[in-house]
Amino acid sequence: RTSTLAQFLRVTREHLSRSFSAGGAPTLKRAMDFVRLLAAGELAKNPGYDLRAVARLTGFGSAAKLSLAVKRLVRAPASALSALRSTDLLERFLRG
Repeated sequence: RTSTLAQFLRVTREHLSRSFSAGGAPTLKRAMDFVRLLAAGELAKNPGYDLRAVARLTGFGSAAKLSLAVKRLVRAPASALSALRSTDLLERFLRG
């Protein structure tokens, strides 16, 4: 969470968020969601986990919220998550 990170760095949440996205960089929330998406991508490669389990393990509220994050962040369907490498996800994220 942003508040936890800000507390650790001994700054306000607002200061951290504003500083993070300075210069056209992604917002802090977007970057944090992407890190969770990277973890979800790795978990999705395990045939023992369905999308619901992956969402739960990575902190998304539901499989539907994970699916929306995948579409929003990397413009791909959640079903493609297991087939995409981390580098593919990063390239798609950077293209915006």
